[in-house]
Amino acid sequence: MKLEIIEFDIPAFLICAIINNDYTALNDQEIQQLDRFLADNNNGYFILSDDLESYFIKYHDLSYTGFLAADCMKLNFVILEEK
Repeated sequence: MKLEIIEFDIPAFLICAIINNDYTALNDQEIQQLDRFLADNNNGYFILSDDLESYFIKYHDLSYTGFLAADCMKLNFVILEEK
């Protein structure tokens, strides 16, 4: 079994939706944008990084879905591949 970890810079206000599946703080457009990102990364699971500090960046890993610059946090995406 092979373990691959990819580190993403994710807007901090989306962390709860990704980890806990809690979309209550998001509007419809944000939900669509997040769902697009999750559909593109559906072959593993997300875990919080050990670095829980947020930081402001202009271009993060959800920029392509339409999210603007934001306070972000590191989120690890874990993929388990069986050989």
